[in-house]
Amino acid sequence: MVPFSLGTSVISAVTGILVTKLGDYRWVMRISWAIMTLGFGLMIMLDDTSSTAKKEIFPLVAAIGVGGLFQIPLICLQAAMPLRDMATTTGAMILIRNIGGTIGISVGQAIWSSELRKRIKSLPHFAADTSAITLTQSVRILKDIKPATLRQQILHAYTKSIATIWVVDTPLVFVGFLMGA
Repeated sequence: MVPFSLGTSVISAVTGILVTKLGDYRWVMRISWAIMTLGFGLMIMLDDTSSTAKKEIFPLVAAIGVGGLFQIPLICLQAAMPLRDMATTTGAMILIRNIGGTIGISVGQAIWSSELRKRIKSLPHFAADTSAITLTQSVRILKDIKPATLRQQILHAYTKSIATIWVVDTPLVFVGFLMGA
């Protein structure tokens, strides 16, 4: 998560400075949507067998796109609104962004839980509680599962289930790219 968090923060600051100096935000939004689409698409390929380089670079690519879209849409919105509506539109955007984030996390959790439940149930000779809360809490004990072959199968089920989130998100981000282009 460090490459994603750090990359998002740094790119957000850099794009803010660039937009301030150049006075044009449209190109930053277009490029950021394209890079975010690419980054999310790359993260589909991540699993338990991915190299450390891929685990660091793919989220960083996505972070570059996300960081470019962190503050620029607010600048765009404020540039389009009359001064009397500035507070209302800024508050509305923040509210909508927070609601969207909440819904996105909930949908991602639902996708991950349902996909993981199917994958865990398909493992031969392994019976486990597959409720969403148990699956979420079981992440801490994955390293302790014996034998190693079973642990590897379960880790693969976890990582491929996470990849399903990106399978769903990537086309949505691409639609955002098309709408903003």
